[in-house]
This record gives sequence, structure tokens and C-alpha cells, in this order.
Amino acid sequence: MSTPTTAKTTDQVLADLEYAAQGQGRPHLRATQGREHCEAHGVIFSAEVPGNAELLRLVERLEQRAWRVQGGLSTTGSLSSGPWMLLLGARDVPADFQAEARSEKGAFIISALKRCRDRPTAQRISHPA
Repeated sequence: MSTPTTAKTTDQVLADLEYAAQGQGRPHLRATQGREHCEAHGVIFSAEVPGNAELLRLVERLEQRAWRVQGGLSTTGSLSSGPWMLLLGARDVPADFQAEARSEKGAFIISALKRCRDRPTAQRISHPA
């Protein structure tokens, strides 16, 4: 009999991303927990613009933390862990992050999302014709 796994908290997702960033670059991450959704997002800055090989190293470290690849990988990819869905891409530093990037030229862009609470059941309202 298998035991059910509990969903990662936003803090655990941030810890997974920081673990994956080791040897890859400097993380600049944050998490939010709203009424319906939990999110963790940000960038991992790297000295050079990362390519497929660097993305694969990042993914391998995430797989060590129970993340699973969904589909193929190139310079973008998606992974899941329980109810969490994580999207990531490798590219040059986006204009929005130039100030935080210092002298780094590249970045992994990361966004993780899960539903924290079920939405209330929608009510269907009928109007007579």
C-alpha cells in the first residue's frame, strides 16, 4: 500500500528552486499565496546566457527534488510535482530585471503555480426568455 504524498508548500518550492540554482547562478525568487492560488516565481541569474545544457542541469537538480518533466525540453520546459506546475526558460536577462542582474548576462525565468483552495462552486443563474 502506497502512502499519499503531501503537496509541497510555497516555502518548499522556493527551497527546491534554490537547490536547483546551486552551481547555476544567483536566485532572485519570491512566493505569494493568494486566496485561490499559490505561486513561486523569479529568475536565477547566470554569468552567461544559458542554453539547453544548462537548462538540463537545472532540470536534473529539480528531478532530485521530486519534480517530473512534462513533455520535451529545449530552452523552455515544464515540470510538475503533485499539484504544482512549474514553467521555466533560459534566455538573456529580461529588461525588467536589468537592475537586479548586476553584471550577469543570462537568466532562467521560473514560474510555479498551484491551486491552494478549491474555487467555490459556480452558481448557474437562469433568466426567463
